[in-house]
Amino acid sequence: MFAIAVDESADHARPWVEEGKCTFPVVYDRDRVAVEALGIINVPTVLWIDEHNRIVRPQDAQFPNDNLIAFHGRASEGHLDALRRWVRDGEAPLTSDEARAGARLPSDDEQLARAHFRVGVQLLRADKREAALAHFETAGELSPIDWTIRRAAIALRGDDPFFSPEFIEMFQGWQEAGRPGYNLA
Repeated sequence: MFAIAVDESADHARPWVEEGKCTFPVVYDRDRVAVEALGIINVPTVLWIDEHNRIVRPQDAQFPNDNLIAFHGRASEGHLDALRRWVRDGEAPLTSDEARAGARLPSDDEQLARAHFRVGVQLLRADKREAALAHFETAGELSPIDWTIRRAAIALRGDDPFFSPEFIEMFQGWQEAGRPGYNLA
């Protein structure tokens, strides 16, 4: 087991890792290479990959406990029980066909959004803030449910990615749209 931190700086991720008392490696992925390769649109996202490098349970928003259940509405018990059965007994949670069917592949607009986001990040790093903000805006319009893009852009602009007015508006829109996300439920 390992985690991937996608913050702009390792120092931004460090307090979360320390507060969570992580007993597993945390990999730092500032350029979001893993996020894009694995089709992750929300944090936290869980994937199960076996020892043969096969995804046995595709992307899913899951949580290690029920501390934030009022926010995300997902109980942790069923997922954790299935994880224990897989680790202890080798009981795969899905057939290969089910895992493939449950995988969320990005649409053309989502792929274009990721390109705009990457360009925006590079422009911001080059001190071209206004141009960067325009790309972040376009990315958000193209992929409104990609929280990894939307929240990251909020943070990169210097706003709170959890409690800013923009985040609250984004969260409300997501709720009104029926909480779209991954294909597994």
